[in-house]
Amino acid sequence: MTRTIHWEREYVSAKRKAIDDTFGDEQLYLVELATHPDYQLRGSGTRLVGERIAFGRREKVNVTLLAQVTAETFYLRLGFVEVGNVSVVTADGDEVRFPVMKYEYWNEGRAAFEGEGENLEL
Repeated sequence: MTRTIHWEREYVSAKRKAIDDTFGDEQLYLVELATHPDYQLRGSGTRLVGERIAFGRREKVNVTLLAQVTAETFYLRLGFVEVGNVSVVTADGDEVRFPVMKYEYWNEGRAAFEGEGENLEL
């Protein structure tokens, strides 16, 4: 089995247990968010996630994701809470940890979303 197939199977299994089985169908799951390096640290990622949070509020569903450890602080700043962790074991036996993050649509602690020189209130 190739490393990619192994990773995909392990990741999907971990996501199913941590997200799907826990939160069910009434959620908005964010998959692999990234910004091009030319647009990092300019508010693009914040706007992208902020739009999804606003959608979750309108639809009255929680927003969930498996975060990269390096992005955990970013999501916490936007009002997400860490509700657990999952680990995925690579084909080489290394363990990769992902924080399970949730933004509750009824969250009254609305974070200010900073864009290019402006605050976006969701």
